[in-house]
Amino acid sequence: MRKVIFTIAMSVLMVSCGSGQPSSTSKESADPASEKSTTTSQKKSNGDVLQRVEQIYQDVFSMYAEASENEGPITESPDEKYCSKSWNDLLEKVIEYDTTHHPDDIGFFEADYWVMGQDFDHPTVSNLKLVEQKGDRAVVDLDINNFEVIHVRLEMVNERGDWYIDTFIDLDNDLNWKKEMEDYLKES
Repeated sequence: MRKVIFTIAMSVLMVSCGSGQPSSTSKESADPASEKSTTTSQKKSNGDVLQRVEQIYQDVFSMYAEASENEGPITESPDEKYCSKSWNDLLEKVIEYDTTHHPDDIGFFEADYWVMGQDFDHPTVSNLKLVEQKGDRAVVDLDINNFEVIHVRLEMVNERGDWYIDTFIDLDNDLNWKKEMEDYLKES
């Protein structure tokens, strides 16, 4: 099972190197009608942070279930699909570093931040709570139920017309994954 999990985690990380969706052009920004629709769209999405997080985890956990059932890798990157550009840029740097300097080792990722563990068994999410929301930033707390209950905080950012995860924080172990990746690259 651990080999399957490692294969899944590595597949996720390798697929995560994509750049995400293109940003809007300067012509769209200069168009007042476009600005108004962006503002309206952002206001609408501000009220949907919890719904977005719930949708993200339902989709990601179904990807994991399918990969586990097929005993193969995840075919689509949850990071590219659901994490911020900043997160994906940093993730790509960590993967590049580990590929170059630790080709035969696990490297930075000893656990999977989506399930907060090395293994998973039908994980679920519960107790979603919007802690704070200011402009294009939001903080959501939730519990990941995966063998045990893990208290997690997500820092969200509104970009590309929707909410994306900017970092995962394991509250039980005081581990901010984005900060840890930044520190890892600085120390290396």
